[in-house]
Amino acid sequence: MRSILGVLLIVGMPVIVACTVSWPSADIEYDNQPDVMADEITDEGLDIQMDVRPEIEIDVPPDVPPDVCTPKCELNECGSNGCNGRCTCGFGQVCNDELKMCDDCKKPSTWGPIGMVDSAKFPDVNEIQQFKCADFSGDGKFESSFSIFATTLNELLNNEIEKGFYGAVAEFQRGINWQNSAEFSFYAMAAGAGAPGGDVYVNPLFYNPSDCLPYLRTTSTKIEGGQLSVGPVDLSMHYPWNGINLAVQVMKVSVSGNVTSSDAGIALTDGLATGYITKDVVDAIVEIVNSRCPPGATEPAFCKNANLLDLLPEAFEQHGVDIDKDETNDALAICVKFTLAPAIPKGYGEEPTSP
Repeated sequence: MRSILGVLLIVGMPVIVACTVSWPSADIEYDNQPDVMADEITDEGLDIQMDVRPEIEIDVPPDVPPDVCTPKCELNECGSNGCNGRCTCGFGQVCNDELKMCDDCKKPSTWGPIGMVDSAKFPDVNEIQQFKCADFSGDGKFESSFSIFATTLNELLNNEIEKGFYGAVAEFQRGINWQNSAEFSFYAMAAGAGAPGGDVYVNPLFYNPSDCLPYLRTTSTKIEGGQLSVGPVDLSMHYPWNGINLAVQVMKVSVSGNVTSSDAGIALTDGLATGYITKDVVDAIVEIVNSRCPPGATEPAFCKNANLLDLLPEAFEQHGVDIDKDETNDALAICVKFTLAPAIPKGYGEEPTSP
């Protein structure tokens, strides 16, 4: 079940070539207009005899194909390909823009300011409107599909946060103005070990091996008057779990909250994260969990709470979201209130195992 808790928690964080063709001009000769003589003027006015122009034929050249641009990408070269595109590097490599050469990517050894989730709460059915969750169905009402078992989720989640068994961290770009900034990088990862307000170790499995950047990242981020705003943006989450990298597409993700910075990291209050996951994604997660947790299994540890999945049909029926307007609920809305406490990253560490 920790995979599902992790998904729900981390979700909260955040040529046209123009060718000019020269057309040959046609030489067209017109008969000169006859002179108008004075004796042609009568009481009726001016009587002018005009020649009828013959039909003019113009030879139109055939279509001229545009010049073909051949990209120039040599081995290990990256950057511009000379055709308004880019030469790209192979898997696990990144472009050294200065040398225009591909290098093996390396995960960072230092990080920007970090805040770690130190509290999280899903609203119960009576708190959805108070939380001001998102309205994805457009019916004028706020939505949270997990409210029917919010009490159980909140107890499990905060127990793991408090004991340091699980943590989500938000990394902010260095050098931003904490009162007003626009278009800066925002990453979200899992913390391998540590506790809010102290030293943390980042889980390396949350980095994409193709570019050595966090899977969960966006620049759809701004701060206005100290208020953080992320999205709405569709994010592809990758959650490493039990030897499997779960790929979860989370739609219309938004994050907000009041953010402050200090030497110890980032603090955020009144945080709210919303988004939704479609039924096909939920079904895929359920299938994987069930394949790892046969009935009655207590190992791995998350199997102890696998019975929560039995509540999902009720969540779809009573609190699901009809995204495609076909009168069938086809998504689950996520709504989480959270806070961040300053944390200092000390390196990489695997996620500890909860009892």
